[in-house]
Amino acid sequence: APDKVVLEGDAIPGYDLLGELGRGGMGVVYKARDQKLKRIVALKMILSGSHASEEDMLRFQTEAEAVARLQHPNIVQIFEVAEHEGRPYIALEIADGGSLDQKVAGTPQNATESAELIETLARAMQQAHDSEIIHRDLKPANILLTAEGEPRITDFGLAKRMDEDSGQTKSGAVLGTPSYMAPEQAASTSDTLGPAADTYALGAILYYMLTGRPPFQAETQIDTIMQVIGEEPLAPRKLISSLPVDLETICLKCLEKDIHRRYESAEALAEDLRRFLANEPILARPVSVITRSVKWAKRRPAVAGMIGISAAALVALVTGGLWYNAQLQDSLAVAENRRKEAQEQRELAEEQKTVAEKNFELAREAVDKYMTDVSQSELLNAPNMGDLRRKL
Repeated sequence: APDKVVLEGDAIPGYDLLGELGRGGMGVVYKARDQKLKRIVALKMILSGSHASEEDMLRFQTEAEAVARLQHPNIVQIFEVAEHEGRPYIALEIADGGSLDQKVAGTPQNATESAELIETLARAMQQAHDSEIIHRDLKPANILLTAEGEPRITDFGLAKRMDEDSGQTKSGAVLGTPSYMAPEQAASTSDTLGPAADTYALGAILYYMLTGRPPFQAETQIDTIMQVIGEEPLAPRKLISSLPVDLETICLKCLEKDIHRRYESAEALAEDLRRFLANEPILARPVSVITRSVKWAKRRPAVAGMIGISAAALVALVTGGLWYNAQLQDSLAVAENRRKEAQEQRELAEEQKTVAEKNFELAREAVDKYMTDVSQSELLNAPNMGDLRRKL
């Protein structure tokens, strides 16, 4: 074929290697043509071959077994597992539309399209969980896209069988990508590591699609892990204010630290996303301010204690001030009442004085009129009335 690439040392019988799709610390993935079936596949193999570590071989075998157990249109399909010259390889379904990480590239995506994609991934992961498989490394780079934009979940190298101990989870070993791993996974708490970890990762991918950045990302991996364990994610709407409230609520429910506060299953997450897309009421409810405060206090008991003491002192101070103010107001009210009573007494005295002066003038006028009438009386002018006039 004209586009065949000769890659010395990497030739695999039955396949034409057409180019390299990706390379990591453990393996390499080639775009290849199956010579027998005449189809394009992704050929994944371990770089170090017979010198591969036991851990690399275990991870490679785990991926092959996990994918082989799963049959879902949104999970990459496995065509062949074989070995050539001591180098195991897997022939996988190819998705030539690049990865979700490459598509987003730090640019916030359409809210509806993001919800649709995560709903599709959640239903695919529900089938994996029903098959007793946890992915444990869901992230945008592990979501491949077809030319039509259909998602395919890949890289089950860290997958864990829930019905047996895969041997990959050891005390103190942190497996996965910090920005997208659940708190219990970041803390290496294997006894609580289950399907809820994948639900968390789906929420982290949704957060990335809505905002263009993962929920937690620091300068170093250890700093990122500490954020995952001890910090709350910034609400997506604080970064993109136009995001629907319901979609933010769904996203943050996936990212709860407590696994019991997350969706009970990937299917439950998919169903709430379906409700959102159908403009139906979602089942998730926003976290209240009180709940956020309680969770913050639990993570920082010392700081919360100091704030509590300060708050108690402030409350006591405010309460004392309010009591003093109330007493002062009462005293002022009593004084005001007394002032009003005194004012009323003064006004009453003025009224009484006015009435007395009016009565005095009336009496005076009456006497004057009487004296005038008497003085003009003929009786007083009669003979022998001198003594009577003097008495009057």
